[in-house]
Amino acid sequence: MSEQDKKEPVKIEATVPTGMTSARFIAKLGSGTAADELFGSFVKVADEVRATGNPGTVTLTLKVAIINQAQGLVGIEETIGVKLPMTKPLGALVYVDNGQAYTQDPNQATMNGIEAFDGGVAVKTFDDLDTATVKAGQQ
Repeated sequence: MSEQDKKEPVKIEATVPTGMTSARFIAKLGSGTAADELFGSFVKVADEVRATGNPGTVTLTLKVAIINQAQGLVGIEETIGVKLPMTKPLGALVYVDNGQAYTQDPNQATMNGIEAFDGGVAVKTFDDLDTATVKAGQQ
């Protein structure tokens, strides 16, 4: 045997790719932009939660579809949803009568010279009388 025949065979080492980590997976979404968008959405909702005291939601939805069955290749489409906290509506009160809406009761007669006053009734000076304004109940 010659010297060449006595040499040990050349070892060829191949490595098999390891699976992704969760952090690398998230970082890959949206061609690398989804993680920043997700975090930005979280901060926006968290600020509104603090301001209103009401809960909000940030949702990451992953739509997975087959690209190449033979190669085991799938595509991922991400969607980031934001639901800001709801503030309690202030609302309004109106009177409704005969298909019309009113800010004052349409069935209540108006009287010149009387107006609301600190929870009671105040009497205004009438134009045709020269008297001072008197609080209801005082004379």
